[in-house]
Amino acid sequence: MLKYLILASVFWFNPLISNIDILPDFIGYLLLMKAFSKASYLNDYADDVCVSAKKMCIVTGVKILSIFMVSSFDPTMSLLLSFSFGIVECIFGIPVFLKIFYALLHLTPTDNVNAQKREASVKRFTIITFVARHVFATLPDLTALTLNDAFTLETDYSFMRFRPLLIAFAFVISLVIGVIWLVRFISYLKCAVTKDIDIKLNYEYSEKIKKSQSIFETKNNIRATIIISVASVFIFDFNWAYTNADIFQDFMLPAVTITTLLFLMLKKSYKLSKMLLVLIATFALQISANIFEIKANVKYFSKYNLASVLKVSEAESWYANVVLSAILSAIMLIASCVIVWLALKQNAKLNILKHKSLFSESDIDYYLREYDMRTRKKTTLVVVFSVIAALVSVLTVMFKAYADWLILVNYVTEILLIISFISSTLYIYDEVYKRILIFS
Repeated sequence: MLKYLILASVFWFNPLISNIDILPDFIGYLLLMKAFSKASYLNDYADDVCVSAKKMCIVTGVKILSIFMVSSFDPTMSLLLSFSFGIVECIFGIPVFLKIFYALLHLTPTDNVNAQKREASVKRFTIITFVARHVFATLPDLTALTLNDAFTLETDYSFMRFRPLLIAFAFVISLVIGVIWLVRFISYLKCAVTKDIDIKLNYEYSEKIKKSQSIFETKNNIRATIIISVASVFIFDFNWAYTNADIFQDFMLPAVTITTLLFLMLKKSYKLSKMLLVLIATFALQISANIFEIKANVKYFSKYNLASVLKVSEAESWYANVVLSAILSAIMLIASCVIVWLALKQNAKLNILKHKSLFSESDIDYYLREYDMRTRKKTTLVVVFSVIAALVSVLTVMFKAYADWLILVNYVTEILLIISFISSTLYIYDEVYKRILIFS
């Protein structure tokens, strides 16, 4: 536990330069969840830390993506991002650190007076450091407010010329504060998280596994369901400029699903099934189709643009390969979405049967019939929206040279498919895994 907390603190102490984090906080929050992973099964305060850390993983993950999606050369956009994420991270981040101290306070033995004395002062300094880190990241970007030429971003009266100097000044001040915090925080951790605590946690955790195996298996399945749901965003087409190649490749959904199910197998929460083998075969075909699509797009758009389809006969011939690749990718998209959903559906039903003793107060046969009926509706939903999204994506590729409004329609159908897929997986989460977890 101690080593993960120390490693996490290393990723939190470094200064921010506008919206750029040299040592990503995202990794620090992952390490934090790892540090409290065992304690979260035994202590509600530790579980609260993990829940809050997951929220910060989402915030800091989006922050990392924003760097690639928005030009960092635009000073006004840099100000918007650094200010916005500074506010959001303070709202969600400060409670994380408060909960860390609160959890450690309850895990620390009452006779550890030294740790209890340090707790209040280190906690205050942690919050001050966290806020100051984001303030110093935003201050140099405020010079963008003095710009008065929206086209050239140049003016003799702008304070933008002082921005590099302010960044250097803010970086040094933030670094000094961060180093002081890092030393004090690690000193507190070494005092609070003793070897006795680790030994006690490991013993209680092993005993908990023996008595309540269903809790651990269900939490693993819940994590897997959430990860696969989030992976469905790769369905959305986000095209790379000039090549028209899709950055978010569709094969990522089955790839994440296969990886997650294999992880569950290692944790003995999932058994090898025919559905997994079918999914692996589908993934192999889909990645081939997606690679073919990327090559066809790169080949065409490296020489021609969309307008060339209407003017140049050779371009029309080359574009036929783009259309063909889109058709193959669309077919594989339908197959992968449906098979991933069926794999999740099958695994959830096996878990109902495996833990049917937890449903002793209800008629298990009736519950299974109800589950089959509702999941059939969800299956229909996923199939319908995946077919619509696939069909529209092909039509968009075929006719966007004539009607570019199809691109917007394509985005809408893909979003509807993602929503339908996530809503289906949430049904499994609510009606199966959440019930098992409550009754355990």
